[in-house]
Amino acid sequence: MKNSRSRSNDIKNEEVSSPMPEAALRESQERLALALDAGQQAPWEIDLETETVVPSERLCRMFGVPNADALRTRADWRVLVLEEDQGRIQEAINSAAIDGEYQVEFRIRRPSDNQVRWIASRGRLLCQEDIRLRRLIGIAADITERKEAEERIRRLNEDLARRNAELDAERKRWKRVVEGIADEVWVCDAQGRMSLVNLPAVTHMGLEEFEDRSPEEAHEQTEILTPDGQPRPLERAPLLRSLRGETVRGEEIMRHRVTGRTRWRQYSSAPIRDASSAIVGAVAVVRDITEHKQTEDALRESEERFRATFEQAGSGIAHVSLEGRVLRVNSALCEMLGLSEAELLGINCEEISHPEDLRADREALRAALEEPSRAARSEKRYQRKDGGYVWAALTTTLRRDPCGRPLYFIRVIENIDWRKQAEEDLQRSSRRFSLLAWTSNQLLLTRKPADTLRELSRQAMSELGCEIFLSFLADDKLHLHSHFGLAPEQVSAVESVDRDRNICGAVAETGQAAVVEHVQQSLEPRAGLIKSWGLRAFACYPLAYREKTIGTLAFGTFSRDSFNSDETALMESFANQVAIAMGRRLVEEELVRAHATEREYAAELERRVQQRTLQLKRAYEEIRQRKGVLESLTRELTDAEHKERRRMAELLHDGLQQLLVGVQLSTKILTTKAREDQKPELRRISELLTEAIEASRTLTYDLCPPVLSGPGLASAFVWLAGQMEQKHALKVAHDIREDVEPSEESAKILLFNAVRELLFNVVKHAGTRDARLELGTASGDLIIQVADSGIGFNPGDLSTNQGKSGFGLFSISERLTLFGGRLEIQSSPGRGVLCRLVAPRAPAQPGSYL
Repeated sequence: MKNSRSRSNDIKNEEVSSPMPEAALRESQERLALALDAGQQAPWEIDLETETVVPSERLCRMFGVPNADALRTRADWRVLVLEEDQGRIQEAINSAAIDGEYQVEFRIRRPSDNQVRWIASRGRLLCQEDIRLRRLIGIAADITERKEAEERIRRLNEDLARRNAELDAERKRWKRVVEGIADEVWVCDAQGRMSLVNLPAVTHMGLEEFEDRSPEEAHEQTEILTPDGQPRPLERAPLLRSLRGETVRGEEIMRHRVTGRTRWRQYSSAPIRDASSAIVGAVAVVRDITEHKQTEDALRESEERFRATFEQAGSGIAHVSLEGRVLRVNSALCEMLGLSEAELLGINCEEISHPEDLRADREALRAALEEPSRAARSEKRYQRKDGGYVWAALTTTLRRDPCGRPLYFIRVIENIDWRKQAEEDLQRSSRRFSLLAWTSNQLLLTRKPADTLRELSRQAMSELGCEIFLSFLADDKLHLHSHFGLAPEQVSAVESVDRDRNICGAVAETGQAAVVEHVQQSLEPRAGLIKSWGLRAFACYPLAYREKTIGTLAFGTFSRDSFNSDETALMESFANQVAIAMGRRLVEEELVRAHATEREYAAELERRVQQRTLQLKRAYEEIRQRKGVLESLTRELTDAEHKERRRMAELLHDGLQQLLVGVQLSTKILTTKAREDQKPELRRISELLTEAIEASRTLTYDLCPPVLSGPGLASAFVWLAGQMEQKHALKVAHDIREDVEPSEESAKILLFNAVRELLFNVVKHAGTRDARLELGTASGDLIIQVADSGIGFNPGDLSTNQGKSGFGLFSISERLTLFGGRLEIQSSPGRGVLCRLVAPRAPAQPGSYL
């Protein structure tokens, strides 16, 4: 800064010490003005202390102000300078304070035309002797055109650089493309000299031997054949043909090398021309298509295998359009449906589908369409040409084109009629065993066998497919006991019939079942009545109780001429259950009559007590004897019921269960030998057999719990509590003395069945899942209490509402009474139920309960 000030002072001293004549000074000023005009430059001067500006007239025009008054201060100057450039001016002034030179470029907005102009300003700092800043003197020039030119040049340079970069990138890309081409790229000059452009990319093909050789030399070392196996002439070489102006596209040849290897190749070639269209060479792209040819051969072989598989498959196969129409079928499907290929092609699959299966079939097609990676499996029924239906298991997949667009469905259709029949037989067997178990339970608990039998017969008829049911009680004649499906006039005809007048009479007479098939063609004289009703098959079974025929039970049908063995077995078992219940009813009626006689004797004894004391004693002894008989009969009935239940349980365990286990073992063995497509169905059959075995075992336990054969009643009750919680979600809290045991086996069975029935009542009617069971003694009697906190009931309703929950309670009370015990019930609506069973621990003396 000191140097700059020295230079300024020198200039000033020089000016002071060298005065010029006024004329010379004027001339100098004029030359300076001409030079400034020629250079389009405008002088200016700024006093840095006072912030005043001395502009020239040219500067005012350059800045677009009308006169010098508009630029008198630096503030006036700054108003015209763009805001973002004002800092640049201040930096230039600060720099001038250091080195004395002022130089800056900035933009202004001219008020006259609102244009933005670039200004270049240069100047020098002049100082006073006291070293203080004083004046900044300089010139300004409008450089807008130069700046615009520089901007255009900059943009052109950037565009040129970008284009060069793109060209370089394109050149490198094409180089990588050519070097990355797996095909051979051959180029030859006009003389036919060949060179392999992308030799590094195809060196594995062993082509180095042909580098820099002519087609003639290469032809001598190879044997080139046309696709039909004929030698290809040299003049037909693609490069030589292109040198003659021909363009070759996709020509295939076979090349045999001296090593004996054969390769398939595909040629495409074209001439290379210069700017004048003269041929200066040729280029050829050669693709080795040996693997492609091998793939074509493999594909052709695969298609032939597929066609053979499609036509000879054991399962039906169909190609179905996305709209559901048949596009192609194999002979197995035609045979399955009894339709020819011509009849199936073009038909909509829904036209030959069972109406109930349409929705599920549409869902399977939708699943295959939405999840192409998975095979949709379903089952449906197809209608055969003869009008019948065949069950089929379908596996549906979706065929797509290489772009992933759906083409058609492929459906593999397997006949599963045999499996469906097996499932139906198994379900029918399960239903029938359940019916028998339910029948036994209902008939053994009912007090109105006729009404209950009517309802049970309706279900048995539904299972057997029969329309007529008859039940007779037998004495000298047959008396109609219960019936279903008879018209009023038919009922009148059979209300009371002679034994020798019809089939049922013959069965009652002989005690042997009678099955009449083809009734309408039968010559049996006793079949006249059922023939007149229009029946086509009729089966009648004796109701035997204690080796005595007490009646008959019969089924008839209008729809077929015979019954199969399963149906007749079910009828016989059903008749046995009915016989037990009706026999029990006869015993109960005998007991009722005995009670009536007892009352008559008691009244007679009361009236004649003083006159006929001896007769009263004899009569009383006779009554005691009769009551003993009744008690004995009750025990026998209980034992008979238990024995029959145990017999049925043994039949289920030793017969049905063993057969089912045998079938299951056979199925598992068959599974190991079956085809893979058959194994899922065989496993399903094995699972169904497992379910049937489990159901049979449950039925066996329900009929005759093994715990009854155990050591005591206490353990039986503990087992029963566990069973109720496990099977019926009834939590039974218990307080059981293990040393309490009735002395009679029949009493133990009766008490167990009674407690089980009471717990079943809690499950069905109490509206609660908690109960309590207590076993103890009081006053020498065995006391059992079953309590719940459910909805309760009015015990007075038992006598008027025996068709509901009171029905079982009444039966329990009656049986306990015959064993010398009693049933006490404490309950009211909303307060739960307490049932108290009182039974003697030792056998009661005959008639002691009186």
